[in-house]
Amino acid sequence: MSTLSGTHPSAATDLGGADPSSSGQSRSPDRHLPLKEGLAGPLEAYLAYLDLERGLSPNTLDAYRRDLEDCSRHLQRAGATDWSAVTPAGVTDWIYGLDSERYAASSVARKLTSIRGLARYLVREQIRLDDFTELISGPKARRRVPETLTLKEVDRLLD
Repeated sequence: MSTLSGTHPSAATDLGGADPSSSGQSRSPDRHLPLKEGLAGPLEAYLAYLDLERGLSPNTLDAYRRDLEDCSRHLQRAGATDWSAVTPAGVTDWIYGLDSERYAASSVARKLTSIRGLARYLVREQIRLDDFTELISGPKARRRVPETLTLKEVDRLLD
């Protein structure tokens, strides 16, 4: 199993506090970079599974495809040629990159959900022995502070 280069130094399991831009890599996915067969084949099989067996909508499938292809390109640029070479650190580095590109926490969470689903599929289909996303935590959703009621609104509620 090869290791990925350029991974984030704190690529453990938490997304809090680290500087996502410290690796110096460009995070913009090169959408013209063809994926190696070792990454593309299982990805296509997973998308077919989602379509045929899970019945996901075309829009959901398109979003998952974009997310998974972006992650795969990042992993390929870092040296992975197939899914057996992918490490948790490589995926965490991708997630940190998304955070540095100012994606909303909900978008990052969806992207992480898509790669988690693929990782579980790879284990179920015996393409991998382990789930490389198992210990990766997603971004924490920001809680909005509720607005307070005016005295007039409180009076109306109590009447």
